[in-house]
Amino acid sequence: MSKEELTGIMQELKTHVTIIGIFVAIFWILEIVFGPHLDFLGITPRNLTGLRGIIFAPFLHGNLPHLIANTLPFIILAWFVMLQDT
Repeated sequence: MSKEELTGIMQELKTHVTIIGIFVAIFWILEIVFGPHLDFLGITPRNLTGLRGIIFAPFLHGNLPHLIANTLPFIILAWFVMLQDT
């Protein structure tokens, strides 16, 4: 493996870590700062305004243990998705 290839791989890894880290930081900040106050943005069945939850629901969590339980699986699966690009 040449030095250029290794440098490219390291740059790509840094990009992956940065993007995933930003998303995880958003999840944690939203949960810590707002907690349950954003629950109205979740998916509401049989309600047209509840469709906005399709976009916002991934950023909402029921409570802190729920967020803790979802963080590691999100990091792993997000990294697998980002590997698809290479």
